[in-house]
Amino acid sequence: MDCNKTDILTQMGINREIYQLVIVGLAIWIVLSVTIQNYRVSGISMDPFLSAGDYLLVDKFNYMYLDSEIIDKIVPFKNAHNDLEYSFEMNAPQRGDIVVFQYPLDDNQYFVKRVIGMPYETVTIDSNSIYIDGYELMEPYIDDVGYSFEHQYFLGEDEYFVLGDNRENSNDSRHWGSVHRGQILGKVMYKYWPLN
Repeated sequence: MDCNKTDILTQMGINREIYQLVIVGLAIWIVLSVTIQNYRVSGISMDPFLSAGDYLLVDKFNYMYLDSEIIDKIVPFKNAHNDLEYSFEMNAPQRGDIVVFQYPLDDNQYFVKRVIGMPYETVTIDSNSIYIDGYELMEPYIDDVGYSFEHQYFLGEDEYFVLGDNRENSNDSRHWGSVHRGQILGKVMYKYWPLN
């Protein structure tokens, strides 16, 4: 009888450890899925820095952004007649950051580009250069490029102008306009595959 009691207590201890392990594993999985995500590059718009087939780790926590529309979806009991607009963000994207975002023309597609223009700025493209509010932008990460058209873009609140590094082969803000802050999912941290 004592043997059975010992076996039962041992089994209970093992079960408790298994439950604790499952809970800790689930907590780690939730934290990682909210803060970090992996993406695969599918085009050549960021060549040579990123190439098709590269796998990226993207930091979603650093750019965490919630506005009144997102919060209304998360908090179901919030007063639906409240017309106040508000937002919360950890850190805003900075010029030069490589970001993953929802394609403005189709929220089910994800693009990776470099942030060039920030909210309330004027981005001017001429045949050889990009100007931000009249000052030429130095871009050491790209080779010399000639632009096939000249244009000027005025960015409003929460609007970002993004371009691919491979300017000759990039579908970017020159074609479909700015990206809203709420569409930017995160900043590229690392390219983890291929290893070279």
